[in-house]
Amino acid sequence: MITTTLVTLLLTKNPSIRLRYHPLVGSTVRHEVLQKSDLAKMGHQKLSYVTNTKIIKATKTGYEAIQRVESLDLGEKYPSSQSLSYRVNVLKYPVKLSIDSFGRTQILSSNSSLARVMSAVGLIYPERTVTVGDTWTQNLSIANLIGDSIPTSGTDVSGAMKIRFKIDSITNHQVRISVSGSGKMGLASHSKGTAKPDQVNFKASLSISGRYLVNRDTGVLDTSRIENRIMLTTDGKTMPLSQVFEARRL
Repeated sequence: MITTTLVTLLLTKNPSIRLRYHPLVGSTVRHEVLQKSDLAKMGHQKLSYVTNTKIIKATKTGYEAIQRVESLDLGEKYPSSQSLSYRVNVLKYPVKLSIDSFGRTQILSSNSSLARVMSAVGLIYPERTVTVGDTWTQNLSIANLIGDSIPTSGTDVSGAMKIRFKIDSITNHQVRISVSGSGKMGLASHSKGTAKPDQVNFKASLSISGRYLVNRDTGVLDTSRIENRIMLTTDGKTMPLSQVFEARRL
């Protein structure tokens, strides 16, 4: 009896699970997101918003959803005139998404300049079953990440990141996943009449670290904290930039 109990405990201590994104059709998932930066001149010193994702229907590969920003606070460091136009642009347009069972997101329709960035940064589940200590990787294109959040006419964005995920713990209800990664990016522009970029605007080395806490049954994010560190080089000068993204399900 004691031997049987011990074997059962050993087998169930670190279960193998198959992580998948499968929320209920018709359900609404809301997240509060806070972004903090230590270099206000490069953007927002503090940005917070609430996203509302409505799961419309199931598809062969996953789900279709409508995501919108319920509220947006750009903080005091952002110029009021730009703040107003940015706020209107983000709040006015919903985003139609296709989300597969691994969490990969594709934008089906949107007029929001923030949409691609919001959907591109996220957790991608592995195809195989995993247990505590297992890892998997994701290669991320910087051009796809930035998308239409910056003007692209006459501008070339290059670079990539390799991101590593690791299962830290598994409970009956939640899975804790850590993330780390690094990469490089560059932004170059064309002079008038040239086909190839001939002016380097900046180069940067990137690193990412943090963790996700997800619902074990549905694969929906409960909380996350991700930190991006960037060493930006422009005009021969190097500047450090640190950004922290925190999200929690409401």
